Amino acid sequence: MKALLITFLIGVFFFGVLTGIPVGSVLLYGILLLIAVIVFKGMLFKNMVKKDAEFDSRYSKHYRKYRNKFDR
Repeated sequence: MKALLITFLIGVFFFGVLTGIPVGSVLLYGILLLIAVIVFKGMLFKNMVKKDAEFDSRYSKHYRKYRNKFDR
């Protein structure tokens, strides 16, 4: 989370420097962008978990046991 925040602040700074928009507007756009990224990551993660569950349900318990061993 800390790395995400630092990246966000650096991104906001460079976005402001490149576009020349006042700092308040840049922060507003930055916050909107951060919210969009969090929502997108959440959707992506849910989709991945759902696909994994579908994948597991297609195969036997025996296969899953070995798959988990190799995933570590």
